Amino acid sequence: MVIRSLSVALVFAVVFGILFPKAGIAESTRSEDFAKDPHWDAVNNRIDPKNAKTVVQDFGYSKTNHAGGESPGEIGGRITRSLTKASYAKKIEEKTLEDKLSASGQFAVPAAEGGSAMLFGWFNSDSDGWRTPNSLAFRLDGNGGKYWVFFEYGTQAYGTGGGDTFEGERYQTTSTPPTPSGDKVHHWELSYDPEGADGHGEMTFTFDGETFTAPLLEGHKDQGAVFNRFGILNQ
Repeated sequence: MVIRSLSVALVFAVVFGILFPKAGIAESTRSEDFAKDPHWDAVNNRIDPKNAKTVVQDFGYSKTNHAGGESPGEIGGRITRSLTKASYAKKIEEKTLEDKLSASGQFAVPAAEGGSAMLFGWFNSDSDGWRTPNSLAFRLDGNGGKYWVFFEYGTQAYGTGGGDTFEGERYQTTSTPPTPSGDKVHHWELSYDPEGADGHGEMTFTFDGETFTAPLLEGHKDQGAVFNRFGILNQ
């Protein structure tokens, strides 16, 4: 699938464009140019402001162009960290950790306020919370005008793992600076190979031309995961 643009403001504004080949052995390529509303599955992503004093969820399809698309039309908006789940995602054919998965595209983060986060990738309609079960995605963590980029997975038995895009093991002590919010468009690719890492399964994430890998931890592939959505999930 090709998703050209995504604008997400995660109390924190982000914008994506995506190339998403269909997962599976017999791969094909689907496309979505967002010239019109794709009517993806929406959960708590448009909250009546009269009933939301501090938590603002306002993301989904938008006739805007922040992520460098050829014409207006993208998905995204404003996403706030909350214990109440909010998502905007495409319903997909069920996939597992036995399937090859890949997606690529571009995004921009016009604004990032502190304490915000989102996942973008594969998850389950029942997925919820941090260390999200049944997920394989990259994460943007907002932190006051800047943000960090991670990629991660969660099994159905709550096994978790993944990688990051900075030096060292902790963003709190890394010498790599965070990515500033702004109008810059960033390019990314995310893939999963069930045969990678000697059959344990391996994630690969490329961010602005730099590639990072993370094998699934011992036994996590066997724990399994089930994905039936692809898109945005708040954290």
